[in-house]
Amino acid sequence: MVNDRTSGEFGRLMKNLIRLDDGTNNQDSRIWVSHAALNKALSVSKTFSTVSSRIDELYTTHAWTKGGKVKELPGDIIFWAIRDVVSESGYYRDNAKETNDFWKKVNQELEDAYQKGTIEKKKELYLMATGDGKTKKDIPIVSEFLKIGYTYVLQYKDFHQGRKSSLGTHKEIVQAEKLLNTPLNVWIDSTDPHTPNVKFSKKENFANLIIRMYQILSIPLIIVAFLGGFFLFMGMFFAKENREYYWSSLVILGGLLLTQFIFLFGVSWFCSFAPNQKAYFLSVYTGAGVPITQLAIVIAVLGLSKLNLKKVLRG
Repeated sequence: MVNDRTSGEFGRLMKNLIRLDDGTNNQDSRIWVSHAALNKALSVSKTFSTVSSRIDELYTTHAWTKGGKVKELPGDIIFWAIRDVVSESGYYRDNAKETNDFWKKVNQELEDAYQKGTIEKKKELYLMATGDGKTKKDIPIVSEFLKIGYTYVLQYKDFHQGRKSSLGTHKEIVQAEKLLNTPLNVWIDSTDPHTPNVKFSKKENFANLIIRMYQILSIPLIIVAFLGGFFLFMGMFFAKENREYYWSSLVILGGLLLTQFIFLFGVSWFCSFAPNQKAYFLSVYTGAGVPITQLAIVIAVLGLSKLNLKKVLRG
């Protein structure tokens, strides 16, 4: 497998832990897996309990919870933390199969406990195996994320060509450059940290100029695309020739718009655990939806190419 974030036995573990009711049916939607839920999992899984001391450290002394100052880890952050503390018990190092087999035993014990009724599942709606569930009270925040998500993909909000610095020793940077076949021009020496002097190249400045033009023209272009889509719809019923063009264009356009909606809905569903970080999450995750938007706009605008202005003006 490529990674065990959503694949393999750890991906299966995520599904089992996310659904575990800690006794409150997870009243706080920001918390996917509470500390109490983890304790329940430890109590019914003999295999998982072998790393219970590491789980205890997670909530008392570990950096993930800032030495115990953070009582609960929101969203899927908990799964990154679990893998981290379990690696300190010897897993995730030299033997991937051993780690996968460990989680396989944990999963079997958790699923047996679900069947016996020793632990129960939360009463929520789930759309994906490794994502959290929702209830009616979560609909407003998901809708808010979805609305803002459309703003990002339609108006290119906060999009820009950036430049980040790499952190590591000179040896590590050289190894990374060979692996990626890409020069890492801006980097911070981890043995002697300093603030790098980041300057954009001409290509990067030009890219930002193009993005800025997109942002300025986005609204007028959307209006033109809407008119083109309306003309395609009318042509589907009233065109005297090439009616198959209007039908096929609308089918493709509808497919793109539906794909865009499903994509943004999934992003909104996933990210809604962090309402205070809407800008960050949406600027990161919605970028993949931009090509879909652009293609839909092109198809809609091309609909106007079938419009015979002379006939329209003559009545």
